[in-house]
Amino acid sequence: MINKNTIKNLGFSAFAIAMLSLSACSTTPKSSLPDGHTAKTSLDYPGVYLGVLPCADCSGIKTRIYLNKDNTYILQQDYLGKNGTNILENGTYSFDESGNVVNLKPKTKNGQSLKLFVGEDSVSMLNQDGTKITSSLKDHYVLTKDYNQLLNKKWYLKEMYGKAFDAQKTSKKEGYLSLDEKTSRFSSNAGCNQMNGAFTVEPGNKINFNQGMATMMSCQDMEAEITFGKVLKETKYFDVQLDKLLLLNSKHETIATFKVPVSKL
Repeated sequence: MINKNTIKNLGFSAFAIAMLSLSACSTTPKSSLPDGHTAKTSLDYPGVYLGVLPCADCSGIKTRIYLNKDNTYILQQDYLGKNGTNILENGTYSFDESGNVVNLKPKTKNGQSLKLFVGEDSVSMLNQDGTKITSSLKDHYVLTKDYNQLLNKKWYLKEMYGKAFDAQKTSKKEGYLSLDEKTSRFSSNAGCNQMNGAFTVEPGNKINFNQGMATMMSCQDMEAEITFGKVLKETKYFDVQLDKLLLLNSKHETIATFKVPVSKL
C-alpha cells in the first residue's frame, strides 16, 4: 500500500549502489533474439516488472517498475521491515542504440537514473555504465513481468471508446471490473446488470474474456451496458499503469479505461 504522506524521495540504499558498481570485469549483455531483432522491435515489453533488491539495513527493497506504452514509467519501491519508507517516482524512458537497453530518466533531480536490459518477460538492472552486474547477488537484480497486477482488485469504469462513463444515466451503479485469481472468472457491471464469465491471461499482456451469465434487469439507458459488452468481445490486451487499467483491442488501441484507489494497490 502506498501512503502518500510517507512517500520520500530516497535513492537506492548504499549497499545497492555499491553492488551496482562492482563491474570491473563485466560486459554489456547480449540479446538472445535472432539477428536483426531487438527488444524494442520484437518483444511486447510494456508492463509491470517486480522483484526484491538487496538492502543493507532492511529485509529487501520490493521494487515495481511500470513501463508504459507511451514511453513513461513509474518506479515504486517499498523498504521491507521499515514501516512508512516508500518511494514513488515517475519519468520517461528511451532505448539505447542497441534497442535492448532502456534508460529511465526521472522527472526530479534526485530521482534514480537506471538502466535496464530488456528480456523475454523480465528486465535486468545494469551498472550505470550499461554493463551487466556480475556479483554473487546478480540474480537479485532481475525483475520479472508481473501479470497479477490486474487481479483481485475492483477496477472502476471511467471511459469506453473515448467517452466518459456516466452512472447517472443508468441505475446509478458504479461500473466496475473485477478479476478473481483463484477461479479465473470475472465479474462486472456497466451501471445496470451484473455480468460474469471466464477470462485468460497470457504472456505479452494478452487477455481474453468469455462472457457467461448476466442478470436481466431493464434499466432506463442500456447504451453503456451494450458498449461494455462490445468492449469485452474486442479486448485482446491490457496495460496496467499503477492505479489505471487499460483494455486494448487487436490494434493496441485503448477501448476502455478503469481506475482503482491508490490506497488499494
